[in-house]
Amino acid sequence: MRRNYMLVFILLSFGVTFAQEEAIFTGTVIDAKTQNLLEIVVVSIQNSSITQLTTVQGKFELHSSIKGEQLLLLHSQSYKDLLLKVNSNSGQTVDLGILQLEDNFSDDVPAILITLLDADLSDYNISSEYCRKSVKIVEKYVVCGKWLRRI
Repeated sequence: MRRNYMLVFILLSFGVTFAQEEAIFTGTVIDAKTQNLLEIVVVSIQNSSITQLTTVQGKFELHSSIKGEQLLLLHSQSYKDLLLKVNSNSGQTVDLGILQLEDNFSDDVPAILITLLDADLSDYNISSEYCRKSVKIVEKYVVCGKWLRRI
């Protein structure tokens, strides 16, 4: 009986020792523009199988037994990937704080002004008044009513 207790004590000691060897990375992911919390962002350590998703509150807690310098990747659809160089030691908790992801869509897209004259529309027998109400730009085409014209 005494041997069993001793064996359990030794096994528990090893378990605690091994549990302390992993580093923990924590942080919160937000949208850079709106400052809203981002959920379901994939947080992973590159070249490993260590991956986790952020919670509804944008938080993550990633456990890694890999020591030294690592690359932490944050990826979410319609956002630019964020790659961070992190350093960890055994048993260390690294709080990365608030991490901001930028959206893939640029605000620097120049505005385009298209002017349609009556002469441009006369081929299709459409009045300019009608087109002012219904012109849409679809890729490189102008849609006026049911007519499609390449620009």
